[in-house]
Amino acid sequence: MVYPTYEIRLKKENGEVVYYYFDKEYFVPVKPRSEAATGLMKGQFIETFLSDYQEGNGIMIPHFTVVSVSGQTVQSLT
Repeated sequence: MVYPTYEIRLKKENGEVVYYYFDKEYFVPVKPRSEAATGLMKGQFIETFLSDYQEGNGIMIPHFTVVSVSGQTVQSLT
């Protein structure tokens, strides 16, 4: 499913770049994306998809999370 999003590029002091995607209607994060800099996953993209937002004590909390590495799902949390 494709959502209209805002993209924010963050460059950390160590040179790592992380992209954050925010839902245009509700302004909640729907996906951070970064490239692994070291280890066995070096050069692969890590994405975390956040969805099923529900309000709790005045803040929106995602209740479904999927983590993927280079397009392959490695973890799902509900």
